[in-house]
Amino acid sequence: MGQEMGVSAPGAGRGKVGVVASSAGALHEVVSLLARQGIVVAHGIGPTVEPGAQATAGFLAGLQALQDDPEVEVVVAIVSETRDIDDDQVLSQVHGSNRPA
Repeated sequence: MGQEMGVSAPGAGRGKVGVVASSAGALHEVVSLLARQGIVVAHGIGPTVEPGAQATAGFLAGLQALQDDPEVEVVVAIVSETRDIDDDQVLSQVHGSNRPA
């Protein structure tokens, strides 16, 4: 299961992709798809259980952590329609970053 989830095997090197998702299922799916392509994910940050503004703040904090990591070259941000996360705030933070997203 290690490679299926995109976890780096010993000696395989660290991934350059960070994923933050509002849904555990979406996080699992994207990391698995990347792993099938040989892309190792450095960090996968899953959803918070907090409602409303706290959910948005938690997602943005995870996104910021990936954007601040000098080893992460590409950030994947996934917001599920079923989560109470402010899309406009997420897009604003993504557009304000110098990292591909």
